[in-house]
Parts: sequence; structure tokens; C-alpha cells
Amino acid sequence: MSFFDQFLLTPTIHTPKRDNVQKCVEEFVSSVRRTLEERGMKRISLRLLRPLYLVITVDKKEIILIITNKGAIAGQTRWFYYEHKKEEPLGLEDAKALAITYCGFPPDELLIASIPASLADLSTAERGEALKNLANEYIEFELQEEEKARRKITINPIFKGRGFLLEQNLCFVLMPFEQRFQPIYEDHIKKVIVEECKMKCMRSDDIFSNREIIEDIWEYISKARIVIADVTGKNPNVYYELGIAHTVGKEVVILTQSMDDVPFDIRHLRVIEYTYDPRGARKLEESLVNTIKSILKK
Repeated sequence: MSFFDQFLLTPTIHTPKRDNVQKCVEEFVSSVRRTLEERGMKRISLRLLRPLYLVITVDKKEIILIITNKGAIAGQTRWFYYEHKKEEPLGLEDAKALAITYCGFPPDELLIASIPASLADLSTAERGEALKNLANEYIEFELQEEEKARRKITINPIFKGRGFLLEQNLCFVLMPFEQRFQPIYEDHIKKVIVEECKMKCMRSDDIFSNREIIEDIWEYISKARIVIADVTGKNPNVYYELGIAHTVGKEVVILTQSMDDVPFDIRHLRVIEYTYDPRGARKLEESLVNTIKSILKK
């Protein structure tokens, strides 16, 4: 079976150019198959040799193949052909946009390859060596991509909870469980977040469940739109939870009563320094409101 026999639907308009391009692509795929056999790699699963949807664009410079395997079922796919007749080449990015916009290809699951357009005008014998070189380049590319996929690190948190939904109006606060921080939280942080920023404000002691407390903290950090962390006193629990928030990509506002409590490697981040006295508390409230409103505008 030839490469193009796999498609259920094909372009209806035939032109001499299209016929030459189609034959050249067919020979390229055949060269890939032969090269695999010669290299003793017949079992490797290349994307080009799986069921696929295909867009072929051609201009004066190159033949571009855009492939997706997503949703492809053998014998149930189609291919598209676009002949770019303008003087300026179409280019890879415009060809990709065409496949995504007009053919519905998924932007994150594409394979793009190109063949010099001049090869379409040569005979099978004349272009054989060039197609073999391209086939080797393509196979090497796929092998490298496969190796990257094998080595790719997958983040797998030790926490049990998964699939949390973001709560756009939730602000979660991390701070030490010490009595001296209670009025700072209740009278200043929570007060302005609720009254001025119109958000829900919670701390881990506002959560009532029978789970391990770290599981609750993991859940609410994950669900929160904004996380506030008071690192005053270098509390290890707060820093552990701050690391979680940074790892999951949260907008974090760091508070401290002393910059000496902020490690050098995170001092470049958003930090509000405050003193716990009437003037310092007012400044904390103002800075917190301005910072949160700025984040919410993003």
C-alpha cells in the first residue's frame, strides 16, 4: 500500500505540480521505511508511519509536511494540499498557522518536516540520494525526541490531592502559629483582603477536616489565586509551604518584619517589609492592597 492510500479523504483538485509533489513525498516516506530496515530499526514507531492527518503546503522554496497523529484512526483520516503561488515563500510558521486555523490541527501535537521544492521537479533516480539523506535526518530527529521524552522529568508530589479547581477569589495565608501573629492576621491582613480586595482570606487554622494538616495546606495553596507568606522569624514550616507555592506557580506576596529573615536567593521577589506598630500596620495594609490589586489586573 502506498503512503497516500491510507487516507479516506483526499484533495479533489489535481494539478501537475500537486502530482509531482505527491510523488516526491511518497518517495520520501518509502526512503524512510527502507532506511529503517537498513539500520535494523523496523520496529521503531515514527510519527510519519502511524495513522495521521496531513497538510502539505508547497511554494517555490520548499514542500512543508505538517502532521498530527491526534485522533487519527487508520483508514479514517484525510490530507490537505495548499499550493502557495505568491513570490514570497510561505514559511514554516504560516504553514503551521494554516494547519491549525483552517484544518483544526492541535497546536501542541504537530510534527513539521520540509523537503526542498526543487526535488519535486527531478526524476526518481535524480532525487533518490537527497531523499535518503532527508530520511536519515528525520529518523535521527525522532530518535532524539524519543530520548528527550524518556528523560523528561515528571513532577509527582508526595501529597495525595489532585485535580483541584482554581478559586479566583481565594487568598491563602502562610504564617507561624504563634499568638503574636494573630492580631496581624485578623486585624490587618484578613481585614484588608476581605474589605478592600473583596477576596476570601483563609489560613490553615480556618480549615476544619480530619486529614493531615499538610494535605489541607497543599489543597488550599493549589486552589488559591494568591498566596501570602509571612516569613518573619524564618519559620521552617512557612518556608516549606512557600516552596510548595512557588513550585506550583502561584502569585506569592512575601511579608517580613526584617529583611534579615529573607534568604538572599529570594530577595529579588515581591517582598513587603513592615513594622508592627500603628504606622507600620497602616503601611502594611496599603502595600498589601496595592500589590494584590496589581496582581488581580493581570
